[in-house]
Amino acid sequence: MDAQRTQRTFLFTDIEGSTRLWEQRPEAMPRALAEHNRLIRTAVDAAGGRVFKIVGDAFCADFAASGAALRAAIEAQRGIECTDWRALGLDAPLRVRMALHQGRVEEKDGELAGPVLNRIARLLAAGHGGQILMAGSVELANGAGPDVELRSLGERKLRDVPGVEQIVQVVAQGLQEVFPPINTLDPPEHNLPAEPNAFFGREAERARIRHALLQSGLRLVTLLGPGGIGKTRLSIQAGSDLLDSFAAGVRFVELAGVRDDGLVAGTVMRTLGVREESGVEVIDTLCTWLSGREILLIFDNCEQVIEGAADLAATILRRAPGVRLLATSRIPLEIRGEQRLPVDPLEAPETSKPGDLLRIRENPAVRLFVDRAVAVDAGFSLDTASAPHVAEICRRVDGIPLAIELAAARIAMLSPEALLEQLERRLPALTGGARDLPDRHKTLQSAIAWSYDLLDEEERDVFRKLSVFVGGWTLDSAKVVLGVELAPLLATLGSKSLIRSETAPDGTVRFVMLETIREFAVERALGDAALTELRLAHASWALEFSERVGALTFDGEHQLSAIKTLSTEYGNISVALSTFAERGDGQSILRLATAIWRYWSILGAASEGKVWIERALAMDVSFEPMTLCHALNRLGNISVDLEQHDSAVDFYRRSLSIAIRHRDRSMMGRNLCSLGMIANMIGGTPDELRLLSRGRRLCEESGDTRGAALATLNLAISLRDAGEFQRSADMHLGAIGLLEQAGDRMGVAGARYYYGLLLLDTCRYPEAEVELEAAVASFSEAQDNWMWADATCALATIDIAVGRLDQARRRLDSAIAINESGDRRASLADSLEALALLEMKLGDVPRANEAFERSRDARSRTSLRPRRSSTNEITELIDRNKRNHPDTMRHSEIVL
Repeated sequence: MDAQRTQRTFLFTDIEGSTRLWEQRPEAMPRALAEHNRLIRTAVDAAGGRVFKIVGDAFCADFAASGAALRAAIEAQRGIECTDWRALGLDAPLRVRMALHQGRVEEKDGELAGPVLNRIARLLAAGHGGQILMAGSVELANGAGPDVELRSLGERKLRDVPGVEQIVQVVAQGLQEVFPPINTLDPPEHNLPAEPNAFFGREAERARIRHALLQSGLRLVTLLGPGGIGKTRLSIQAGSDLLDSFAAGVRFVELAGVRDDGLVAGTVMRTLGVREESGVEVIDTLCTWLSGREILLIFDNCEQVIEGAADLAATILRRAPGVRLLATSRIPLEIRGEQRLPVDPLEAPETSKPGDLLRIRENPAVRLFVDRAVAVDAGFSLDTASAPHVAEICRRVDGIPLAIELAAARIAMLSPEALLEQLERRLPALTGGARDLPDRHKTLQSAIAWSYDLLDEEERDVFRKLSVFVGGWTLDSAKVVLGVELAPLLATLGSKSLIRSETAPDGTVRFVMLETIREFAVERALGDAALTELRLAHASWALEFSERVGALTFDGEHQLSAIKTLSTEYGNISVALSTFAERGDGQSILRLATAIWRYWSILGAASEGKVWIERALAMDVSFEPMTLCHALNRLGNISVDLEQHDSAVDFYRRSLSIAIRHRDRSMMGRNLCSLGMIANMIGGTPDELRLLSRGRRLCEESGDTRGAALATLNLAISLRDAGEFQRSADMHLGAIGLLEQAGDRMGVAGARYYYGLLLLDTCRYPEAEVELEAAVASFSEAQDNWMWADATCALATIDIAVGRLDQARRRLDSAIAINESGDRRASLADSLEALALLEMKLGDVPRANEAFERSRDARSRTSLRPRRSSTNEITELIDRNKRNHPDTMRHSEIVL
């Protein structure tokens, strides 16, 4: 019989952890499996589908109607959720994962074949019990009903399947929504800049970089050459070439805006998204995060912080064996194991061989010129007449990529022949053969100077002034700093390749100046008194901008966008801090640092904020009292982040003293609350509740809603830790209401998390789950992995208490991985203690002991006392559940 090819929709299902279930409950599994099979068949039949294969507990069904498979999956999951599996002899509900896909298959003699079957099998393996995953056309959702949502999980790579799949999770009423990340072979992470133009040549250099980093045993390659030679562009291309060679991906670290050697490590941390660990040196936290990871780091523009970059590179190479480094610099790092790779100009073609159009056209330097020329003049093309002139232009500028780009930018106004004539008059007569780097630098300087001299006076003036920006600017920020309308001038400078524009996903246009060109502009501006005033105007703009955007880091709705905006402008903010420091303006440093301390805190870069505030305080300045008051309070907050509690107490007391003298009830309240919070964190004192109560009252009296909300929350936590559960519950609900009133969405998420812990303590599991699930969803949206891990651990504790052991393990695995990657010792101890309880429930005493010993080790390395929801709560939970689970709790005393 001939094979028939048809389009079908498929539903695959299987039971998660079925092997373990057969081992643990062999007497119950036959009945449970029979009920499972009945539920799956009933749902498939009702939707008009056909079960064409069953392998063990795995079902394979197909459907002719689009959308029918989705309805079958949802109804099957609902049936599984509603079944009392304990009545059938299981300790926990059965968990079934499901996958949907659509595609063409061949059917012959009742057997189906086709790539879609392999894809859906891999998709099924990526999911979790209770989850429905779908790939392919959204037509699958047709007719599913208004209560069904398709939640995108992005493009993901499935094992043994070429390319990537767009995967969505099906969310429906009555089904679980939140799951750990799906198990896919996701493309390696990277932050390589998206280059707008094509890359030409450099095949030999790219091969040498690959060989050095992957095969030679070397772990550091430094690309050396003058500005404009193409080091950065080559490093980005090399990073892209090597992306699949590093399991943890590639990270590009821009150092051009860093001027302080001591800030290099912090810049790398921010780029990697690594938070500082309380009480741990930045370099130690960074190396801990990097150790065990196979990752390529690209350090770009090392020359102005060469000592800091070299010291950091040497430390990373020594302590993180899986890391490879690719650096770009004008001077070597000069550390052991460094392979220096000079980056030469692009080789221009010989022009003494007339008529060889193909040879000239394939030359990398000429291809670069043509690509950039077409960008400014779409009608430009290389022909027999123009090819020799273009080749000679490339030779005249010594094959330096940036110089080629600057020349090509003029092609809209000049023919290649006329352009060559101008270059021959303007640039020094360069001869062929080897040239040392200083000569090449002179060539580039001449090329930039030539472009600069072709500007009119107004354009030159703006070009020089724009050099005050580091890392780019927007049209609005440039208008504020320079005080003039700039749109036409920016367009002109862009058309001449002296600046570049980039469009963000939200449509915002940002302008940047290559560092080499910016240096030229700075040199031209030296001695200009107006530029000194302009630097101050730039710093003043950065201060106003930071105060305005920094305030939004407390606003849950705008928090993510505010953090992103501050990150984008951080080069300018850093320059502003340096400008104020040079002028001895400690007052402005305090204002700026106070404005963005939350940014430093969220990004885990608290020590950088501490450095700037302490540098300002060391200046012989008469500070405005309330500016100093706020700065000291923020310094206390930063010290808490760094787990320097004695210092924090001192800063809060000094801030409190100023607030009392100036009768600022809001700051009095906030400092009292902070002192009470620290007392609770390190073990409690008799004054703890009095401090918190008094602080809350002062915030309320001053109309400081957010301060009152945080005071109420800290008071609620303190009452909870003291065992006063009903008062604590009332306080938690009050804090949530105040934070909602203040519009602080992330504050609400945090308060609901702590309220969930309280409900967990009092065994009100269904209510606790509602609060914690809501918190998890908010933390996930905000990409706050640390709070997500804490809330997920709390949910796992509920799972253990009610018998959802497989789900508890999945959640704990995710939480432990996040806590270990961030070296979060207190949170790691909490999650390991929960894991110990899980292993006890399963009767695995050795693994329970191992988890508990690991938790004790983590706990011993933090100064914070255990939360009531950790060690004490686990002991209490064991006692409370012995009556209900005598068979699984008999080993608890051995562990605890």
